[in-house]
This record gives sequence, C-alpha cells and structure tokens, in this order.
Amino acid sequence: MAHSGRSAFGLERGVAILGLLAGAFLILAAFGPSGDPRAIGEAALARATTSTLEAVEAEWRRLLRDPSALIGTEPPALSWDRAAAREASVPAGSTGRDWSSWRSERPTAFEALLAAAEEKEAEGDLDGARADLEEALAGTSDPRRRAVARLRLIQYAARAEDRDAVARSWRRAVEELTGDEAENGLSCLLLSYLAAEPLLDPAERSEGRDRLVSAWTSGALALPDSPPALIRGEDGRLRLSRPPLRSALAEMLAPGDPRLRSFEAARDLRALAAAGWAIPEPSAAEASIQVRGADVLLAVREKDGCQAWFLDRPGLEAAFTAALEDSRILEDGFEVSFGGPTAGRVLRGPIQLAGPTFAFDLVHSDPEGFVAAAGAGARARRFGLVALGLLCAAAGLFAGRSLARERRLQELRSRFVATVSHELRTPVASILLMAENLESSRAGPGSTARYHRLIRREAARLRRLVEDLLDVSRLERGLPPEPRLETTDLAAWAEELERGAADLAERHGSSLEFRREIDLPEALIDGEALRRAVLNLIDNACRHGDGEVRVEVGTTVRSAPVLRVAVRDRGPGVPPGRRERIFQPFERGGSGDTGGEGLGLGLAIVRRIALAHRGSVRCETPPDGRGACFVLEVPLA
Repeated sequence: MAHSGRSAFGLERGVAILGLLAGAFLILAAFGPSGDPRAIGEAALARATTSTLEAVEAEWRRLLRDPSALIGTEPPALSWDRAAAREASVPAGSTGRDWSSWRSERPTAFEALLAAAEEKEAEGDLDGARADLEEALAGTSDPRRRAVARLRLIQYAARAEDRDAVARSWRRAVEELTGDEAENGLSCLLLSYLAAEPLLDPAERSEGRDRLVSAWTSGALALPDSPPALIRGEDGRLRLSRPPLRSALAEMLAPGDPRLRSFEAARDLRALAAAGWAIPEPSAAEASIQVRGADVLLAVREKDGCQAWFLDRPGLEAAFTAALEDSRILEDGFEVSFGGPTAGRVLRGPIQLAGPTFAFDLVHSDPEGFVAAAGAGARARRFGLVALGLLCAAAGLFAGRSLARERRLQELRSRFVATVSHELRTPVASILLMAENLESSRAGPGSTARYHRLIRREAARLRRLVEDLLDVSRLERGLPPEPRLETTDLAAWAEELERGAADLAERHGSSLEFRREIDLPEALIDGEALRRAVLNLIDNACRHGDGEVRVEVGTTVRSAPVLRVAVRDRGPGVPPGRRERIFQPFERGGSGDTGGEGLGLGLAIVRRIALAHRGSVRCETPPDGRGACFVLEVPLA
C-alpha cells in the first residue's frame, strides 16, 4: 500500500512537472526568433493573395458550370446539335437549279396555253383553265414548265375546293418533281404543298412534309439562299439575322422538326465561322467563352445539343465582379481589374480566364496597411502563446492536484469500508445483546419496555445506515435520487420529524430545541426523503456540536412558497473554504479533512435530495458567530 502511494505521488509530481515544462516551452517559443513583423506581414499578404486568387478562379469555373448569372434571362442567339456541327464543317452547296438556260426567246405553245389558263382563272372559269393546263402538260417535256403547270393545277383545284383533284394533282407532282424546280426563287414542289395542304388527308400531309424536309435538308429544294449574317443590335450586342422568308417557311412547313432545325443550325454555324468566330465546342461540365474586342460568345452544352449567347465584354466583367462580391471573395481590400485604371497595387496578373483576350489583375487597395495589420497579429499571437504557456502550466498543476484528490478519495473509500464495518457491527451487537437478555428473562419487568425502545432505536439506526449505503451506491453510478412525490401535511410531517430528532439527540446525548410553525400547509413532496435529509443534518450537528442543537421548521415566500429548515449547532463551525467541499461524498467534518465520526455521506445525500426537489442546502455562520447553521430550502410550488 505504501509502495502504491509513493507511485501515485510520483505520478502527480510528473504530471505537474510536464505541464510546467510545456508552459515554459510555449513561452520560450513566443519570444524566440520568429521573424520581424514586416516579414510576417509580407508572408501573410502573399498567402492571402494566393488564396484569394484561387477563390476567384474557382468562382469563374463555378460560373462556367452554371452561367445563368452571366446570361440572365435572354433567349439563346443560336442553338444546334451534333449533326448541325458536323454539317457546318462541310461547305454548303447551292439549292435550286439555274433555270435561265431553259427559257426560250420566243413564246411557245406551252407559254400560250399557260397564259390562256391564267386568263380563264381570272374570269372564274377554273375548269377551262385546268383543261388548258392539262393540254400544256401533254405538249411539253421541259421539267421547269411541267413543274409550273403542276403548281397551277394544284392552285386552281384548291381554289375550286376540289379535294379529289387536289389530291390527284399532288400525288403526280410528288412523283414527277424533284424540288429544285423553282418559280421566283421558290421550289414549285414546296409551293404546291402549301397550296394543297388544307385539302389533303393527314397521311398525305405527313408524307408531303417528310418529302419536303428531306429535299430541304439535302439541298435539293429551291429556297432563298442568302446566308444568315451577324449584325449589331440597338443595345450594341451582336445578333444573328436570318432570312425572314426562309425562317417563316421552315416554321410553316415543319415546326420543331429535328432534321430541319439541324440543317438550319448548320447554316447559322457557317455564318458564325464566316464572321471569324470558332464554332463553339463546350464540354458537358463547363461553358466555353470566346472574346473578340468588346464582343463575347458564350456557349453551353445542353442534353439535346448546344446553345450560345452574344454578350458584351463590359457586361461580362460587371457580372463576374458582382458574383465575386456576392460570394464575399473580394474582402480585406482585394479587387479585380480588367485593365482599367486602379488606385491600388497590382499583386498578380494578368490572369487569363478566356485566353489572353480576357484576363484580370488582382489588386489590393492598401497592401502596406495589410502588412502592418498582419504584423500586429504576430504580436497578438505572441501574447496568445504566453497565455497558452501559462494555461499549460496551470493545467499541469491542476491535473496533479486532481490526481492527488483521486488518491485521497481512494484512501477515503478504504476508510469508508472499515467505518461501515464498525457502524454495522455496533447496532447489531446491541440488538443481539438485548434480545438475549429478553430471551433469558434476565431483564426485569421494568426493563422490558426500555429494551424494546433501545432495540427499535438501534434498528432505526441500521435502517438509516442501509439507506445511506443505497444512496451512495446511486451516487457512485451517477444516478440522481428519484423522489416519490405525494401530497403531504407539513404539520404532521414536522411532528414526526420532531419525534425522530428527539430520539436522535437522546442517542447522542445532546439537547434539542425544536421550533416549528403552527399553520404549515400541505405540499407535494417526498416526505420520507426530506425527513432523512433533516435527520442527517441533525445527526451531523450532534456529532460536531458541543451538545446543543437547534432546529427551526417554517415557510417563507420569495417568488414562490418555500419550506425552510435550519439546523444550528454550537460547535467549532466550518471554515468558509470548506463549506462547499463538505457536501462531497466521503468528506467528513471535524478539525481535519478526515476527522470526526460517521461515513462522510450525510451532507452529500442531503444535497442530492434537495436538488431532486429543485431546492438547495448551504452552510452559514450564525449571527453570533458560534457554530454552524445548515439551511435546507425546498420550493412548495
């Protein structure tokens, strides 16, 4: 046991010394050669510049992944799919055939019949007009003339609302015409379909649209061939201008047809390339950006293809700067400059975002002030290291004291076991002795009642001891008391308490003065637990007082009614420094830490019972300065 005590003492000293050494090391580090404030400030500025630059570039990549903040709500200037991109890489062929070589210098019989048919149509003779057209068809093999005649037949039949004639003429036109036969620059086949479409059945309409779209996308359909062009709008931004007639025909013929949309998108891309822009190839993860002077082309990849917007460079710079400010990246005096005048110092740049044509400089408005502030921070860190060193030293001392306290508690527990053995043995021996006297009839008639009273008193003493042991078991396991609350008449409770206090004082040979209010109310309490708590206070006063104990039971009103019990003795009192410590388990009163009698559990149990009732217990000095006064207060509401 002595060896283990010496080992524990050595551990306590070792922990304390270790804490002191750690504290000394930190204090020495605080005043060591860690560099002057200027060097520390410059290093801090370099780190802040690097981290800010990385954050700016990360924000740019985020905007490329989600460019909604850059493009706003404007519709895309052009859209295309992969097929359109492939088609745009192939030079466009001409659409329609040059029909000038097919014209004759002198009117022919065909032209005469065509003119006659037009005159009859104007006069309302549609049947005669159609007869002249059939005769003209029979007399010519010229593809262009036959295409014009077929077109007029369909137009006249549609005006006559002759559904059968329209369908019959349309089928013949589909069989005979290729699509490149043109009149006034437009395909006769396309014009024939537009005239016949209202009178065709759904299947014929679908077949006709499919035939025309195939001819359109193969370049065989005669159409206005002027390409799209990039023009500048009123807002100063570029936009793509497409031939309005061609766009209207595409929308009229097959709105939303993917083949037609892809073919026209390829024309848009060729116009873009002809204006000097590269055909955008955005990835699935990020948008692509091209910058030419004050113009910007931003393209993104969607699930079904790609879309592109024309932006202006000042607007792009403003949107990027606003995004940096919203993300709180540009703080501590940092700014981004896209080549304009700046009052600060350029720290890094130019940093390319979209090639050399779109780059920025990272600027700080007051780098010298930043360096000075960072140097001041170094002094603050020095103070922090000193404080941490002192804290480590204090922690080492505290840990050493904690280990010493734990060792002391172990010793107290060992003594507790021995004391419990003695406390149990004494009442048991008394009960056995008096029981033997009663059995052997050695007790006279006048002593029997006294023996019964003594046996009851020693049994009550055993019961209190067992209850204390159960309480300490719960305390050791960290379990709070569980009060059994019930409505209790405090007047009757005080009377029973007075009888128990009298028996306890008699056993200790102490005088008892018990005062209680007459009109005590009813309250919801654990009467048995509070009775034990007060008896523990009285037992403590009897053990450590000089034979005089005074108990006062009453109520007082603060924010709510409170039951107040004060137990006062005339003993040596409790020093102010120990008035909290004595409520810890295994702490005993007396002149020393372990002096006095008892198990050292009574006051700890009293505090736990008080806390379970949302109350408190404390030790005070009486007004006359003699002894100690323990006050137990429990709210009644």
